[in-house]
Amino acid sequence: MGEGMRNDAHIGSVTRLTNLAIALLKSENGLTGSQIAERVDGYSTDEPRDTFDKRFRRDRTKLEAAGLPVIADDSSPKRYRIESSDVAQEEVSLSFKDRCALSMAVQAALSDDGFFLKEDLLNAARKLGIDLPEMEIEASNTDASETAWLIADAKSRGRSIEFEYEPAGRKGSRLRYAMPISLFTYHGDWYLSALDLDIDELRTFKLARMKSIAIGVRSDAVAQADNPILFPFQIGTEGFNAKIFIGGELANRIPAITWGKGDVEWQSSGALWTIEARDSHALASWVLENGPGIMLLEPKPIAASVAEHLRSIISSLGAEDD
Repeated sequence: MGEGMRNDAHIGSVTRLTNLAIALLKSENGLTGSQIAERVDGYSTDEPRDTFDKRFRRDRTKLEAAGLPVIADDSSPKRYRIESSDVAQEEVSLSFKDRCALSMAVQAALSDDGFFLKEDLLNAARKLGIDLPEMEIEASNTDASETAWLIADAKSRGRSIEFEYEPAGRKGSRLRYAMPISLFTYHGDWYLSALDLDIDELRTFKLARMKSIAIGVRSDAVAQADNPILFPFQIGTEGFNAKIFIGGELANRIPAITWGKGDVEWQSSGALWTIEARDSHALASWVLENGPGIMLLEPKPIAASVAEHLRSIISSLGAEDD
């Protein structure tokens, strides 16, 4: 088969199921079993027909259990397809906390020089109204747009801001000093997620309640601005040092991965990165999402938890009977 190397029957069930679903959705007239074996990555025309039939029946059952009914016509040979109208398309509803979290995740990804899907991420963010670019702040034409412009400028330059803030339900304002992390909208109002530098905690502020905004006023503003929080695991209350080994192909991207944060000790096979962290769960998630090539060494309890999670994933993949 000319595409035998491409259609590897052992690439993994999740990838194969995804490829099958996409192929059946895109096919207007449906695909025969032979066409599926030839065109869909994860199947192969080199395997015996009964092996293909068994694999396809199992995959068809899994897709239908996931809400993707596979339709077979009465032709000979049968042709299979998935009707796009049968695919549930529910409107995405994000809570206030969802938008806070996604806004910070978008900002972190866009700050990574090695992240190659920035334009796609921006398009997705625009659809959700999350962390909009400055030109869209201007186009929003709201009372808060001027404030959003000013904050976006400070955020882009890594500068802290000082402002008067009047909380809801309270009389009088209070002077606040913060490092902007992300801007987002919720029900038509603009909000800012920022690190409150007076209490060293993450806070969310409604722009309509912010007044007298100034950029980098306090004497320690420059020192704080030189080291803004960028990683999700640096937002929290725990406070500990993490030691992470970065090797393999990722060794060539260490500057982009670390963003110049923490201490990097170069070694023959990679580098040992020491960085302050504040959220153990977020740290474990970051290591798992950015590997392989990234290994958490300390703190040892978190490293052991990550290793156990990886072992469980490998074990579940190894248990697959196809």
